[in-house]
Amino acid sequence: ILEDLCLALLSKDPAQRPDSADRVAAEAESYLEGAKERTRRRDEARRLCELAKVPVQKSLSLQRERERREAEARLLLEDVKGHEPIERKRPGWALEDQAKAVEREQAAAMAQAIELYTKSLAYDPELVVARAGLADLYWSRATEAEAERRPALQVYYEALVAEYDVGRYAALLKADASISIESSAHGAVVMAYRYVENDR
Repeated sequence: ILEDLCLALLSKDPAQRPDSADRVAAEAESYLEGAKERTRRRDEARRLCELAKVPVQKSLSLQRERERREAEARLLLEDVKGHEPIERKRPGWALEDQAKAVEREQAAAMAQAIELYTKSLAYDPELVVARAGLADLYWSRATEAEAERRPALQVYYEALVAEYDVGRYAALLKADASISIESSAHGAVVMAYRYVENDR
């Protein structure tokens, strides 16, 4: 470390000082080379984060498209009875198939983004942009799992969010909550119950 070298040079005890100018030059050169390498790795990490923006945006766009097709399929099929002819069901089924194909494409884009952010952290483990990017991606998967009522998968993705979070999701993961109620009716009584799922 450069600071240690400077302190050694300023030492009152000759035995603590570098024994030659060559040694001083060698240690200074070693420090500068290390600084250059750290800068190179940081720059590469940032470059990878820039590359990750493309699949991230693609994943978000595909998610909106998937949700739109799923909604259209539900609209087409909601009034179709089970006994009705297949011809009436096929348009809705076709939209469902399209939504599944879009979902696969979205998963591929998300996997690419995760790979780029992970490689970025291999170059600079503390890079905030990369950690925040991963936390955002994993949080989107956790919320999807919650909406689909897949608690095990939700817990898995929330654990990944906690691993990479830079503070954005800390409160949400902790799950503390408070509620305040104002009432203009004198003497109103409020009763709160914990929701517990029973059977199905």
